[in-house]
Amino acid sequence: MKRIIYIVCCCLIALIGGTTTLSAQGLAKVHTEWGAGVGAVYTGISGVSNSDMVLKPRFGYRGHLDFSLCFGRWLAIDTEVAYEGGTIDAKLYDLERRLRTRNIDVPILLSLRALGGRIRINAGPMITALSNVEYTHNNKVMLFGPISPTWNLACGLAVGLSRHFLFEARYIHALQETNNQFGGTEQNPGMEFKTRSYRISAGVTLRF
Repeated sequence: MKRIIYIVCCCLIALIGGTTTLSAQGLAKVHTEWGAGVGAVYTGISGVSNSDMVLKPRFGYRGHLDFSLCFGRWLAIDTEVAYEGGTIDAKLYDLERRLRTRNIDVPILLSLRALGGRIRINAGPMITALSNVEYTHNNKVMLFGPISPTWNLACGLAVGLSRHFLFEARYIHALQETNNQFGGTEQNPGMEFKTRSYRISAGVTLRF
């Protein structure tokens, strides 16, 4: 995970450095945008290898910091660092628990823009640098495992509400299944199974 975060930071530094160089050469059409936003997220998740495992997601929250490298008015590369939190109700036979989820995502999206940037369509890969899910069982914190793999695909649509505000909806598709476990004890792990997930998010972004 540290290696992934290091690579992402290097990419962001390279993008910022490249923008500074281009601006210094007089290419005024290349510019940057910054932003921050909040929103809600829904995680759809299902057990792939065990039909007895019932998972019922609840709406969670997300916050993100954005950076865009814009090439003229119609094309940009959008990146962000997003934190998501939420809960999922899990049930296996007579054992029911509420799972607490945490994700850190870094999407790198190609953005096509129209109407002076008021309409934005974006798509591309998304790296999940952290996916941590825990629950309490017998007064001890147990690990459920990740609900999002490292590699995902994301696509979204954004609409400008004003010069500084964007409303954006996004769909995230997991490219892999994840390995999880539920129940048991620290000495004897519980039922192991695979899950597959998707996420839908919507929120408002303030552009600087």
